[in-house]
Amino acid sequence: MEKKTSFLPELQKASGSFDYPLTNDYMFRSLCQKNNKALKGLISALLQIPPEQIHAVVILNPIIVGEACADKEFRLDVRVELNGNAIVNIEMQVADLHDWPERSISYLCRVFDSLSHGDTYAAVRSAVHISILDFTLFSDNPSFYSRNKLMDEKNHHVYSGKFALNVLDLNRADLATDEDRMWKLVHRFLIPPIPSTRYLHHCRVVVSQRCHRIASFLRLALIQISSTLYTRIKKTVY
Repeated sequence: MEKKTSFLPELQKASGSFDYPLTNDYMFRSLCQKNNKALKGLISALLQIPPEQIHAVVILNPIIVGEACADKEFRLDVRVELNGNAIVNIEMQVADLHDWPERSISYLCRVFDSLSHGDTYAAVRSAVHISILDFTLFSDNPSFYSRNKLMDEKNHHVYSGKFALNVLDLNRADLATDEDRMWKLVHRFLIPPIPSTRYLHHCRVVVSQRCHRIASFLRLALIQISSTLYTRIKKTVY
Protein backbone atom coordinates (compact mmCIF):
# COMPACT_ATOMS: atom_id res chain seq x y z
CA MET A 1 0.00 0.00 0.00
CA GLU A 2 1.36 3.43 -0.96
CA LYS A 3 2.24 5.57 2.03
CA LYS A 4 0.02 8.61 2.28
CA THR A 5 1.76 11.95 2.68
CA SER A 6 0.59 14.23 5.49
CA PHE A 7 1.32 17.96 5.52
CA LEU A 8 1.66 20.45 8.33
CA PRO A 9 -1.54 22.51 8.84
CA GLU A 10 0.16 25.72 7.66
CA LEU A 11 1.18 24.02 4.40
CA GLN A 12 -2.05 22.23 3.53
CA LYS A 13 -3.65 25.31 1.99
CA ALA A 14 -0.48 27.22 1.12
CA SER A 15 -0.62 29.42 -1.96
CA GLY A 16 1.19 32.41 -3.35
CA SER A 17 4.78 33.12 -4.19
CA PHE A 18 7.71 31.13 -2.88
CA ASP A 19 11.09 32.72 -2.08
CA TYR A 20 13.15 29.62 -2.83
CA PRO A 21 13.33 28.72 -6.54
CA LEU A 22 14.26 25.21 -7.62
CA THR A 23 17.64 26.53 -8.73
CA ASN A 24 18.36 26.86 -5.01
CA ASP A 25 20.75 23.97 -4.30
CA TYR A 26 19.15 23.14 -0.98
CA MET A 27 15.60 23.08 -2.35
CA PHE A 28 16.67 20.96 -5.32
CA ARG A 29 18.42 18.45 -3.04
CA SER A 30 15.48 18.34 -0.64
CA LEU A 31 12.97 17.75 -3.43
CA CYS A 32 14.99 14.91 -4.96
CA GLN A 33 15.62 13.28 -1.61
CA LYS A 34 12.11 13.48 -0.15
CA ASN A 35 10.19 12.36 -3.24
CA ASN A 36 11.56 9.25 -4.91
CA LYS A 37 8.81 9.28 -7.52
CA ALA A 38 9.80 12.79 -8.61
CA LEU A 39 13.46 11.73 -8.75
CA LYS A 40 12.60 8.72 -10.91
CA GLY A 41 10.63 10.92 -13.27
CA LEU A 42 13.50 13.38 -13.52
CA ILE A 43 16.06 10.67 -14.28
CA SER A 44 13.69 9.05 -16.78
CA ALA A 45 13.46 12.29 -18.74
CA LEU A 46 17.14 13.22 -18.49
CA LEU A 47 18.43 9.77 -19.48
CA GLN A 48 15.52 9.04 -21.84
CA ILE A 49 14.72 5.77 -20.10
CA PRO A 50 11.09 4.60 -19.96
CA PRO A 51 9.85 4.78 -16.34
CA GLU A 52 9.00 1.07 -16.32
CA GLN A 53 12.69 0.28 -16.88
CA ILE A 54 13.72 2.18 -13.75
CA HIS A 55 13.42 -0.31 -10.92
CA ALA A 56 15.31 1.52 -8.20
CA VAL A 57 16.98 4.88 -7.60
CA VAL A 58 18.97 5.29 -4.39
CA ILE A 59 20.63 8.54 -3.31
CA LEU A 60 24.16 7.71 -2.21
CA ASN A 61 24.95 11.05 -0.57
CA PRO A 62 21.82 12.08 1.37
CA ILE A 63 21.67 15.25 3.42
CA ILE A 64 19.93 15.86 6.73
CA VAL A 65 17.00 18.01 5.65
CA GLY A 66 16.83 21.04 7.93
CA GLU A 67 20.59 21.26 8.45
CA ALA A 68 23.55 22.61 6.50
CA CYS A 69 21.42 25.07 4.51
CA ALA A 70 23.86 27.92 5.16
CA ASP A 71 26.97 25.76 5.11
CA LYS A 72 29.44 27.13 2.55
CA GLU A 73 30.89 23.64 2.08
CA PHE A 74 27.49 22.15 1.29
CA ARG A 75 27.83 19.73 -1.64
CA LEU A 76 25.58 20.63 -4.53
CA ASP A 77 25.33 17.30 -6.31
CA VAL A 78 22.78 14.50 -6.02
CA ARG A 79 24.53 11.16 -6.51
CA VAL A 80 22.16 8.35 -7.45
CA GLU A 81 22.59 4.62 -7.97
CA LEU A 82 20.34 3.58 -10.84
CA ASN A 83 18.98 0.01 -10.92
CA GLY A 84 21.82 -1.14 -8.66
CA ASN A 85 24.41 -0.53 -11.34
CA ALA A 86 24.92 2.86 -13.03
CA ILE A 87 25.91 5.97 -11.07
CA VAL A 88 24.20 9.23 -12.00
CA ASN A 89 25.50 12.52 -10.62
CA ILE A 90 23.06 15.45 -10.96
CA GLU A 91 24.27 18.95 -10.17
CA MET A 92 22.49 22.30 -10.26
CA GLN A 93 24.75 25.30 -10.99
CA VAL A 94 23.57 28.91 -11.16
CA ALA A 95 26.80 30.95 -11.19
CA ASP A 96 29.10 30.77 -14.20
CA LEU A 97 32.63 30.53 -12.82
CA HIS A 98 34.03 29.81 -16.30
CA ASP A 99 35.40 26.43 -15.28
CA TRP A 100 32.40 24.14 -15.68
CA PRO A 101 33.81 21.82 -18.38
CA GLU A 102 36.84 21.08 -16.21
CA ARG A 103 34.81 20.79 -13.00
CA SER A 104 32.20 18.47 -14.48
CA ILE A 105 34.86 16.20 -16.00
CA SER A 106 36.64 16.05 -12.63
CA TYR A 107 33.40 15.12 -10.86
CA LEU A 108 32.61 12.44 -13.44
CA CYS A 109 36.09 10.91 -13.19
CA ARG A 110 35.72 10.56 -9.42
CA VAL A 111 32.39 8.80 -9.84
CA PHE A 112 33.65 6.59 -12.66
CA ASP A 113 36.61 5.35 -10.62
CA SER A 114 34.42 2.95 -8.63
CA LEU A 115 36.39 -0.30 -8.80
CA SER A 116 37.39 -2.06 -5.62
CA HIS A 117 40.58 -4.06 -5.12
CA GLY A 118 40.36 -7.26 -7.12
CA ASP A 119 37.61 -6.11 -9.48
CA THR A 120 38.13 -6.52 -13.20
CA TYR A 121 38.07 -3.39 -15.36
CA ALA A 122 35.12 -4.83 -17.29
CA ALA A 123 33.11 -4.56 -14.09
CA VAL A 124 33.37 -0.76 -13.93
CA ARG A 125 29.94 0.82 -13.60
CA SER A 126 28.48 3.31 -16.06
CA ALA A 127 28.74 6.89 -14.85
CA VAL A 128 26.79 9.91 -16.06
CA HIS A 129 27.22 13.48 -14.87
CA ILE A 130 24.18 15.66 -15.56
CA SER A 131 24.67 19.42 -15.28
CA ILE A 132 21.56 21.58 -14.89
CA LEU A 133 22.85 25.08 -15.61
CA ASP A 134 21.33 28.55 -15.34
CA PHE A 135 23.79 29.85 -17.91
CA THR A 136 24.87 28.91 -21.40
CA LEU A 137 28.01 26.80 -21.29
CA PHE A 138 29.18 27.35 -24.86
CA SER A 139 27.92 30.63 -26.33
CA ASP A 140 29.22 29.66 -29.78
CA ASN A 141 27.33 26.36 -29.69
CA PRO A 142 24.22 26.75 -27.49
CA SER A 143 21.94 23.81 -26.83
CA PHE A 144 18.99 23.14 -24.57
CA TYR A 145 20.06 19.59 -23.75
CA SER A 146 23.29 18.02 -24.95
CA ARG A 147 24.51 14.46 -24.39
CA ASN A 148 28.27 14.04 -24.68
CA LYS A 149 30.31 10.83 -24.90
CA LEU A 150 33.84 9.75 -25.78
CA MET A 151 33.91 9.11 -29.51
CA ASP A 152 36.12 8.99 -32.58
CA GLU A 153 36.49 12.45 -34.15
CA LYS A 154 36.41 11.01 -37.67
CA ASN A 155 33.48 8.63 -37.72
CA HIS A 156 31.80 9.47 -34.38
CA HIS A 157 32.02 5.87 -33.20
CA VAL A 158 31.43 5.80 -29.44
CA TYR A 159 34.54 4.64 -27.57
CA SER A 160 32.55 3.72 -24.48
CA GLY A 161 28.98 4.31 -23.41
CA LYS A 162 29.92 4.07 -19.74
CA PHE A 163 31.30 7.63 -19.50
CA ALA A 164 28.92 10.49 -20.31
CA LEU A 165 28.39 14.20 -19.66
CA ASN A 166 24.91 15.64 -20.16
CA VAL A 167 24.16 19.36 -19.94
CA LEU A 168 20.75 21.03 -19.65
CA ASP A 169 20.62 24.82 -20.15
CA LEU A 170 17.63 26.30 -18.32
CA ASN A 171 17.82 29.47 -20.42
CA ARG A 172 17.66 27.88 -23.87
CA ALA A 173 14.33 26.07 -23.96
CA ASP A 174 13.85 27.79 -27.31
CA LEU A 175 16.37 25.29 -28.68
CA ALA A 176 14.55 22.23 -27.33
CA THR A 177 14.17 19.50 -29.93
CA ASP A 178 11.08 17.41 -30.59
CA GLU A 179 12.83 14.61 -28.69
CA ASP A 180 13.37 16.89 -25.68
CA ARG A 181 9.69 17.79 -25.70
CA MET A 182 8.64 14.16 -26.15
CA TRP A 183 10.49 13.34 -22.92
CA LYS A 184 8.82 16.41 -21.31
CA LEU A 185 12.11 18.02 -20.29
CA VAL A 186 10.72 21.50 -20.87
CA HIS A 187 7.54 20.68 -18.95
CA ARG A 188 9.38 19.13 -16.00
CA PHE A 189 11.43 22.28 -15.42
CA LEU A 190 8.42 24.60 -15.88
CA ILE A 191 10.25 26.53 -18.61
CA PRO A 192 8.08 28.47 -21.08
CA PRO A 193 8.73 27.81 -24.81
CA ILE A 194 10.70 31.07 -25.09
CA PRO A 195 11.96 31.92 -21.59
CA SER A 196 13.35 35.24 -20.44
CA THR A 197 17.03 35.32 -19.54
CA ARG A 198 17.88 33.52 -16.29
CA TYR A 199 14.16 32.79 -15.87
CA LEU A 200 14.29 30.30 -13.02
CA HIS A 201 16.92 32.20 -11.04
CA HIS A 202 15.21 35.58 -10.92
CA CYS A 203 11.56 34.48 -10.87
CA ARG A 204 9.87 32.91 -7.88
CA VAL A 205 8.18 29.56 -8.07
CA VAL A 206 4.48 30.37 -8.00
CA VAL A 207 2.38 27.90 -6.06
CA SER A 208 -0.89 27.75 -7.95
CA GLN A 209 -3.14 25.39 -9.86
CA ARG A 210 -0.87 25.75 -12.88
CA CYS A 211 1.98 24.01 -11.11
CA HIS A 212 0.22 21.98 -8.43
CA ARG A 213 2.55 19.00 -9.02
CA ILE A 214 5.69 20.94 -8.21
CA ALA A 215 3.88 22.55 -5.28
CA SER A 216 3.27 19.12 -3.77
CA PHE A 217 6.94 18.21 -4.16
CA LEU A 218 8.03 21.45 -2.50
CA ARG A 219 5.64 21.00 0.39
CA LEU A 220 6.91 17.46 0.92
CA ALA A 221 10.49 18.73 1.01
CA LEU A 222 9.58 21.49 3.45
CA ILE A 223 8.09 19.12 6.02
CA GLN A 224 11.55 18.20 7.30
CA ILE A 225 13.03 21.72 7.16
CA SER A 226 13.57 23.35 10.54
CA SER A 227 10.97 25.76 11.85
CA THR A 228 13.37 28.68 11.58
CA LEU A 229 13.15 28.44 7.82
CA TYR A 230 9.37 28.68 7.79
CA THR A 231 9.49 32.27 9.05
CA ARG A 232 11.45 33.21 5.94
CA ILE A 233 8.76 31.99 3.54
CA LYS A 234 6.45 34.75 2.31
CA LYS A 235 2.93 33.59 1.68
CA THR A 236 0.56 35.62 -0.49
CA VAL A 237 -3.13 34.73 -0.27
CA TYR A 238 -4.92 35.16 -3.59
